[in-house]
Amino acid sequence: MRYMEEALAETYATKQLIYGLKFPIREGYVTGGRVLLAGVAYAGILGSSIYIGYRISGSLFE
Repeated sequence: MRYMEEALAETYATKQLIYGLKFPIREGYVTGGRVLLAGVAYAGILGSSIYIGYRISGSLFE
């Protein structure tokens, strides 16, 4: 969450996407590993939610 907040703020302030995305890691707000871990967790939660929704909709419309 902190990465996204800092990245969005810096991107908005500088109008440069790449600089904004690199800023939180470069300045030590977060580590690259923490960003990767959060991304994997987010992808897992999103994928699980999609799968569960698919399974529920399949059982409702049989």
